[in-house]
Amino acid sequence: MRKLNHFGIPLSTPLEGKMLRNEDLHLWYSDVADSENKIEFLVFDDECPFPDKVKNMPHIAYEVDSMEEVLKGAKILYGPFTPVAGMDVVFVEEEGVPVEFDYFY
Repeated sequence: MRKLNHFGIPLSTPLEGKMLRNEDLHLWYSDVADSENKIEFLVFDDECPFPDKVKNMPHIAYEVDSMEEVLKGAKILYGPFTPVAGMDVVFVEEEGVPVEFDYFY
């Protein structure tokens, strides 16, 4: 089952004072909890391992009950990976756009 988690919007520069840093992934991100519209703003460094489709296009993210289920037959763009303890993430392509699946444990 998919439950809407957030919308990811790439930016070219960080929003001053409103973004956090993930050193391992070489990216800046805003806290979705601070957005009434569930928007996560993202800025990617050149060293970020994500593919261009993820770095350049908005994405929709869903919480899922099973990472194994969403990966069956999926066109994987990046992952799965663990950005923070207790959360696995994968980016796939659906309908030509990146979709993020988040599994919390």
